[in-house]
Amino acid sequence: MVDPDKIGRFGLGFCSIFHITDVPSFISGTQISFFDPHETNLPNKKRGVKGNFVRDNLGAKYPRQFESYNIFGFNEKKEYPSTLFRFPLRSKPSTISQRVYTNELISKLFEDLVV
Repeated sequence: MVDPDKIGRFGLGFCSIFHITDVPSFISGTQISFFDPHETNLPNKKRGVKGNFVRDNLGAKYPRQFESYNIFGFNEKKEYPSTLFRFPLRSKPSTISQRVYTNELISKLFEDLVV
């Protein structure tokens, strides 16, 4: 039986990222996508938006949104052959989670994963 409320093998999948961030985004190919379940950060209180950053010249229109993607050879004027994720750390409590993540806490989480 398929459960429509579950994503991934154990029902977490991508949704698990909401433990540390409220507005994840990613770039893949020529597409950029933003998710905003609170409907507070995107225009017109949308829960998500997707756009073609090459065709629509989004890098020139929204340069600050693309700054963090300028790694691993990414160029906002060309198709990107892989996928880049951006998970800005939650800086204040939200409806999704009251937990705030600092750089130190994230470093500790990564250390615990390695051990």
